[in-house]
Amino acid sequence: MSRSAQRAYDDMSPPEREELDDVALAALQASPVMLEETFGDQLAPWFAKAARLLDAGDDLAFAALCREARNAYVKSSVEDVAEFEVCSANEAIGKLLRRAAA
Repeated sequence: MSRSAQRAYDDMSPPEREELDDVALAALQASPVMLEETFGDQLAPWFAKAARLLDAGDDLAFAALCREARNAYVKSSVEDVAEFEVCSANEAIGKLLRRAAA
């Protein structure tokens, strides 16, 4: 590689991070399939906490617990698909949406 080509390569900045499609992500989070999978992914201590919140009538805390679990599950799913299928996060969201709709 010539010195000028090497210098040009060295001066290249890393590609900008792709802006996440918030609308598609919200649609994926709202998918009943993702919520069902979220609950299936939880361990016994999570359900114990959820049961205590339900019994205490703390609907807001219960909803927050479910929302946090769902968001973490969706994020993990997007990252897994993006890594496994070597694609962007937005492409992974699209693939997960198509799978959920199937």
